Amino acid sequence: MEKIGENFKILSLASTAIYNEGALSVSYFLLNENNVTNLNLSHNAISDLGACRLFQALNNNKKLEELNLEDNRIGVSSTQSLIDLLSNNTTLAVIDLSKNYLSENYFSKWHFQEETTKIETILKSRRLKLSEPKKGILILIESFNQLTNLKELDLSFNQLGLQVSYFSYLTLSNLNVLNLACNAIHDEAIYPIAKSLEKDLMLRSFNLENNKLTDVSAIMLAKSLKNNKTLHHLSLKGNFITSLGARAFGKLLSIESVICNLDLSSNYIEKIDFMGYTASSL
Repeated sequence: MEKIGENFKILSLASTAIYNEGALSVSYFLLNENNVTNLNLSHNAISDLGACRLFQALNNNKKLEELNLEDNRIGVSSTQSLIDLLSNNTTLAVIDLSKNYLSENYFSKWHFQEETTKIETILKSRRLKLSEPKKGILILIESFNQLTNLKELDLSFNQLGLQVSYFSYLTLSNLNVLNLACNAIHDEAIYPIAKSLEKDLMLRSFNLENNKLTDVSAIMLAKSLKNNKTLHHLSLKGNFITSLGARAFGKLLSIESVICNLDLSSNYIEKIDFMGYTASSL
């Protein structure tokens, strides 16, 4: 095959119905072309077979900055190849894995004992010991932590549920945008994340839209953000927050919080009671 010129950087085949067959073809192409910086294969119904080959092919690429695999069928069988890719890459800045199959229901089918050797190899590089089988999503997070240039991570629409609590282990100093919308997240999963937000991370935008969060989460988040000086955008749209949770954010904003964009739309705030103001007080 004739090699493509060095000026070729961006490849987008989004919504082209390439499926696994096309993904395999793209993977062969990527084995020989290591200058691609942006790869978009979203909306193509690529399953683990095609994804696994893609991840393996990208291991040779030391310049990849953006990877978009939104709305495919990526799940368990390609997880190890994804982890290998993340462990070998130092340039990825934007990752979109939204609308895939990354929930614990899928990870629970992964035979961890058979993969112990591979996992130990990954964790040794971070001086961690594998004392017991790790949760699949936690292993991914440990791999994300190695991406020192990662700025945007989208894992929305993956039905992660309680597994979201593991995101409190994220230690990425440059992560600006984290999207966990539409993941069936309950209050129990928010506490460790809220605690981590007490620190001044680089996180600028946090999306928790369309989950199952109540006033409990709203109050925890508002309390944790009192001393946070970096988070500017927080979306809790489409949850189960009432005027009680809204009032907690009203108090937060009254102490000169750095938040400049707060989205509480499509919740259950029936009574207008924000920052202590009601219709009767106007």
